[in-house]
Amino acid sequence: FKIIFNHPLSSFDTAGIQVLKDTLPDIIRPDIQIDENNPRTLLVAHNWKAASTYRFELAAGAVTDWFGLTCDTLRNEFGVPDVKELGVLNINVVDLDSTLTYTLELLSKSDKLVASYKVQDQSSFKTTLKNMPPGVYKLKMIEDLNGNGRWDPGNYDLKLQPERLFEKDLEELRANWEVEAEVEPVFN
Repeated sequence: FKIIFNHPLSSFDTAGIQVLKDTLPDIIRPDIQIDENNPRTLLVAHNWKAASTYRFELAAGAVTDWFGLTCDTLRNEFGVPDVKELGVLNINVVDLDSTLTYTLELLSKSDKLVASYKVQDQSSFKTTLKNMPPGVYKLKMIEDLNGNGRWDPGNYDLKLQPERLFEKDLEELRANWEVEAEVEPVFN
């Protein structure tokens, strides 16, 4: 899992970070590092056991940011679901114009970004997302003319049309199911 802070991080002290399994006194030693691509993020990796509960504790002062500020105490409990409680989502997008760039976003029911892909120089795109929570997902595609990874509105003064969008609700993903979603976009 990851913890996102307000400021970029400069250091952390593992002595102030504790992970307990099922609230037992057995302390787990996860691999902890600052994300190289996003220095505001602290990555905590471990071979988490399915159907288990963990308690994470970050002591005050255990993390220091670039400005010399330290964190407050943070406690969080989280569970790792059993694989049978999750599903697999296979997405296959066909009939793309290989001369264009597309940004594909997989969104949850509440429009929260789950995954994002940049598709360029391809007439089709295929991906498999394993261990997905059950629910309703939506695929949003942007005909990304300037390649910036987001939708841009038009500009009346420059006589530019807005980038075209395509959205499709996917079949509901249920626990222990595998959903095949073949999408042929028709842009508005």
